[in-house]
Amino acid sequence: MKYSHANPKAKSMMGRRFWDNQEGAFIVWFALMLTMLMGFVGLALDYGNMTVVRTRMQNAVDAAVCGGGLKLPDQSQATIQANYFITKNGFTAVDGQPTFDPSNANIINYTMSQNVSTYFMGLLGHPTVPITVTATAKMQPGGGAGTLGPAFNYTLFSNLQMGLNGSQTITGSVHGNHEVDFNGKSTINGNVEGAAPGTNTKVYFNGKSHVTGTASADVAANVVTNGHPTIDGGIQGGSTDISMPDFSKTIIDATNPSNKFDTTQNFTPAQIEALTGSIYVKGDVNINGSLDWSGSILATGNINIDGSTRLSGSNQIFIYSSAGNIYLNGSSFCGNSSANLWIYAPKGQVCLNGSSTFYGHVIANQVFINGSGDFNGSDSSMTSLPPGVLGKNHVKLIK
Repeated sequence: MKYSHANPKAKSMMGRRFWDNQEGAFIVWFALMLTMLMGFVGLALDYGNMTVVRTRMQNAVDAAVCGGGLKLPDQSQATIQANYFITKNGFTAVDGQPTFDPSNANIINYTMSQNVSTYFMGLLGHPTVPITVTATAKMQPGGGAGTLGPAFNYTLFSNLQMGLNGSQTITGSVHGNHEVDFNGKSTINGNVEGAAPGTNTKVYFNGKSHVTGTASADVAANVVTNGHPTIDGGIQGGSTDISMPDFSKTIIDATNPSNKFDTTQNFTPAQIEALTGSIYVKGDVNINGSLDWSGSILATGNINIDGSTRLSGSNQIFIYSSAGNIYLNGSSFCGNSSANLWIYAPKGQVCLNGSSTFYGHVIANQVFINGSGDFNGSDSSMTSLPPGVLGKNHVKLIK
């Protein structure tokens, strides 16, 4: 019997030919995959660039309708103002123009279009891609303090603790999101609210106070009557948290530029009284002596007034600190029956130390009143924030 044996040399040659053929296929496959990968990278670059441009365009038209809307119903002035904001955002008015709703004079629209250059897509016959963005805003008439949120409806409002030590008469309601302490003989012609849910705090009456309305906390048991107060409307639960509003930018933008100071200021009353309008200080304000003033004092830091104070104005934010505390040390007479004032410290505390007659509202992160006082917040018709701002119009994006 004969056996045949394969030639080992032939086998080796066949293996090399096989792998040579496979190597050629791999090169083709790798070239295809590399081309596809480069295509994906190119598309990603184009998409990223278009996203960035679209975002810039949208921000521009949003600013245009908000700025232009403040000039409504004067469409000519609204157009000028809207195009100004388009230019400030790096585009030109030829990219778009505002339009107005014939059925509502308080609505402004802005549509802007641009052809955005591409990278990879240009190789496929698409050198540019059109992008169009739109925005719509509505001018809303300004109003009283209630339009700023419920916090401004209270005679005294604190986001955290509130403490009243002495004898006070308060016309209007009182609200504290955390603990509220009445230590003395107070008459509150309104409601007392405090100890919002989740704060684990209470409302304390440590004296013979009289409340003509109700006294409430998150639950009725958190109203503690250590001093036998009289509460005409009864004690109840259901007190809720009310957010602290912060209108810092609006207030600062409204200040007369000629009265802006970049550092802490130590004023004499005469220096303050020689100024016209509001003052704005980047830092603290310190005033020593008796002050008679009808402008607004605005600061980023603490405001300290040491001495008797007589403040007047026209239903306005009067003393304001964006991040500091406000201290009035001495007898104070603020506002009058026809013109209320607001003391406002959204991130700090307000401390009134001494005898006070106050027509207006105190809105702060914390409120402490030490001494006898008459606080009348029955009028909430704020007309300026500060003078000439709040009572005017504001704009809301609706699309």
